[in-house]
Amino acid sequence: MHLTDILAHFLFYCSEGKRLKRAMVMLVIQLCLLLLSFRVSFASSTKSSVKFTCAGTKAKEADDLRKCVAKDLLLGWLLVINKTSVRLDEVRKNATVMAENAKKLRKEGSAALANATEVLSELSKNSEEALKVRKIINDINDTIAWANETERNLSEASNVTQEVERLTADGYGAVSRTVWHFTGDRYGDGYLKYGRAREMVEAIKPKQLECHKEVNVSKTLSDYAEKLNDFKMNLTEWKTGMLDKIQIAYNTTQNNMTTCLAVFTNDQSRVEQVMSAVRSALDRLVVSVKKVDAFLLQREKAQENITTANGSMKTMTTSMFDSLKQNGAALCDMLRRHEVLREKVQKMKEKSANASRNVGESIKKAGILRESVTATGARVQTAVDNIKALPQFAGFFSLNELPNSGNVTLAVEGMKKAGDALEHAVQRSGNANFSISKVDVDLANEDKELEEINNNLKKRLEEIDVGIDITTSDGCNGKLLNKIGTSTKEFL
Repeated sequence: MHLTDILAHFLFYCSEGKRLKRAMVMLVIQLCLLLLSFRVSFASSTKSSVKFTCAGTKAKEADDLRKCVAKDLLLGWLLVINKTSVRLDEVRKNATVMAENAKKLRKEGSAALANATEVLSELSKNSEEALKVRKIINDINDTIAWANETERNLSEASNVTQEVERLTADGYGAVSRTVWHFTGDRYGDGYLKYGRAREMVEAIKPKQLECHKEVNVSKTLSDYAEKLNDFKMNLTEWKTGMLDKIQIAYNTTQNNMTTCLAVFTNDQSRVEQVMSAVRSALDRLVVSVKKVDAFLLQREKAQENITTANGSMKTMTTSMFDSLKQNGAALCDMLRRHEVLREKVQKMKEKSANASRNVGESIKKAGILRESVTATGARVQTAVDNIKALPQFAGFFSLNELPNSGNVTLAVEGMKKAGDALEHAVQRSGNANFSISKVDVDLANEDKELEEINNNLKKRLEEIDVGIDITTSDGCNGKLLNKIGTSTKEFL
């Protein structure tokens, strides 16, 4: 139905008094049908199923214009196939390099995981540091899993050489077989490559016309194919547009009675093979590019996870070794002070031992002396008692008037004082012995505590593979701190 018929129907409805709304609805329906039929007609014109009689013109007998058109069309096909092949090969090479990068990331991740696991084994199970390390380990495991999957995807994307060669060979083969109708040259596997196939196309030589001035189909196709170099280009859109360009170029040249050739119109499998090769290669390209883009998108995050993990482990390990250095320095200082104290105490013990021996001898002598004094005092007291027992006659002197009577009294008192002094000396000697024994006990306890601290530090050093024996403060400063510093550098 033509547009005039639609308008006539519209006026008819209005003249019959029909509702305007119904008339408008009918008008819209008819217009839609018209547009639909137009689109179907247009789509049909873009299909490759063109059936024209080219006056039975054979390729070898074609005039210059037809040869120029055929040559230009075939060059355009070659350029599109080659551009697609080159782009896919570039992606393949990138995928190969990126697969190696994925392996490298996985290796770095595995090293970081081993480092984090080792640090975790040194931490208290429920400590804050242990929780942080577990979080880091989970992130590293995710990164390694991603690297494994990415490597597989990229390996698949890079393993397309044979497939690309097969697809392009189909396209180049279609071109080469078409050229044979013009030149009669035989072709083999070598003609399934871009360079050799192009030589064959260039061998189509019109007698007089300069083809580049007559047609530009190849330029149209080539210009659009070059858009594939734009990495921001949507590949699906490019594929659709490229296939449309190929079909339009074919229809434009082969729907024209002055440019068509039976070699094209009688066997449309050639253009279909070209389009199939381009379509399949592009489909493969889309898949490969998506895998490469996925890697590029996640690579920085994966590398950041590994770098962060290594940094965190380095910071935590440095902090652990710094703490160990501080504890080691404290132990060395404690050992130094203990050595000074032990030296002083040793001198005290020597003096105490001498004093103890002297006291012992003094006690022994005091005992003998006390016995002597006691015996002497007893004899003196007996003599005095005997004298007092004598009868006192008139005219005789009293006891107090005896010669040297004062000396006798003083002797008795002296004997008493000597006995008291001896008792006090013996008591002081006992106290001295008790003090010396107490000092010995304190020293023994301090030795035991220091030994326990030394053993704990030694065990800790052995856990981090810093084996060293500490016996003196000089050895502590000269060995422990240097050994810890060296081990820190090696560990980091």
